Amino acid sequence: MGVSFRKPETASGEDRVADLDEVTVGALLSHKLRQDAEHEQWGEAYADHGLVFAREDGDPLRPDDATKLVAELVDAAGLRRIRPHIPRHEQATQPTARRRSSRGPARPSSRHRPTTSVTTR
Repeated sequence: MGVSFRKPETASGEDRVADLDEVTVGALLSHKLRQDAEHEQWGEAYADHGLVFAREDGDPLRPDDATKLVAELVDAAGLRRIRPHIPRHEQATQPTARRRSSRGPARPSSRHRPTTSVTTR
């Protein structure tokens, strides 16, 4: 089974928008700087797929690797493990006041096939 990249599908056909707080935006920008340094170190061997989260050579993360990494970080922080999809459901069912006021009632997330897609450009 190979990896393919495509634009995420939504029921409405609209792009998805995620509201991020300043701390998250800062963390993502910092991550991007580290990723750019890795790209420079790997040179032409870097596989640039435009991914936010990738292996150090630019190739996509394997789902099992990401799951193991999250479990290690949760354990190191002394937190309780939860199933990975639970935060997504909580976010979809507990809209913020800003989201309600700016776009009307929250719509539930659409169901997808098990794929990972992120746009960075």
